[in-house]
Amino acid sequence: MAAPAGSDIGSSRAPTDPLEYLALHIHKRVAITLAPKDDSDDGAVVRGTLLSVDDVCNVLLRYWTSTDSLRLDGGARAAPQQRSRKRTRGDGDEDAGESVRLIRGAQIVSIALLPE
Repeated sequence: MAAPAGSDIGSSRAPTDPLEYLALHIHKRVAITLAPKDDSDDGAVVRGTLLSVDDVCNVLLRYWTSTDSLRLDGGARAAPQQRSRKRTRGDGDEDAGESVRLIRGAQIVSIALLPE
């Protein structure tokens, strides 16, 4: 018989459901690896502050930056090289507004918490 929902409340063990784990880390810095667009790249890495996550793992990030990962010679064994794709607007730039990005769950390969 399965335990009732919410029976882990107050438990010190980490949740095993990835959605629940992400929901516990709202407003934390994360790094999201995106699926490659084609054979010439290894996908982008987007870093930002996690604002929300939904049931299909769509995420909303604030103050984000992104880097492309490209193979220099196009070979399968070449190490990926990172280059800046977009810089977020600075916190002090009041006229620019807030930098927010929605990433669809289908584009996400992995999500990692960044150290604070």
